Amino acid sequence: MAYSEARVIAGGLAHIPILIGIFWFINSYFNKRRNNFEKANNPAKAKPIAKPKIKVAEKPPD
Repeated sequence: MAYSEARVIAGGLAHIPILIGIFWFINSYFNKRRNNFEKANNPAKAKPIAKPKIKVAEKPPD
């Protein structure tokens, strides 16, 4: 069975959005993995050590 040239071209053009979608999913998958990898390897931001709050009694007036 022979296909016309127009039918072959139309079929090829119909697959372009499908291929774009496949590559978009692959790209988004690897971007998510990269982001998770970067988050896992970053050390947690250390909180500064809090200074103890000590109240010093004032001198009584003489």
